[in-house]
Amino acid sequence: MSEPFSKSGLCSQCKAKTVFILHRQIFTNGSNNFLWVCSRCNFRNPEKSKQFYIPSETVQKHLKPEQIDALPMILPKLYNRCARCGARDVELHHWAPVAKFGQDEAEQWPMDYLCKDCHDQRHRTVTPELVNGHV
Repeated sequence: MSEPFSKSGLCSQCKAKTVFILHRQIFTNGSNNFLWVCSRCNFRNPEKSKQFYIPSETVQKHLKPEQIDALPMILPKLYNRCARCGARDVELHHWAPVAKFGQDEAEQWPMDYLCKDCHDQRHRTVTPELVNGHV
């Protein structure tokens, strides 16, 4: 990471040369995840990296704890439950996969919340060709 909080690049979503901002995403189970977000269109993983999240160890190696605390946060959807099993630690699931429909089109289709286990199971069964079931 050249600069601790940002880097330049070409966004795969909005096709603009822009700056990607490092964000900290907190899930309802309390886990921290780190990812790049396009500063122009707010698309997550704007470089279409196969590794959506940046390993915590990598971020901790380059940033001090106070810098990590200062990162923009993506907060959990506290009141949502898994549509299949009712669990609270959920992720947003696109019925129309972003990898196949593109972000704009996928956002036009219904979405629902699934826990990680149900989400992974669905993608292993329905869209096994997607990397980890997500893009």
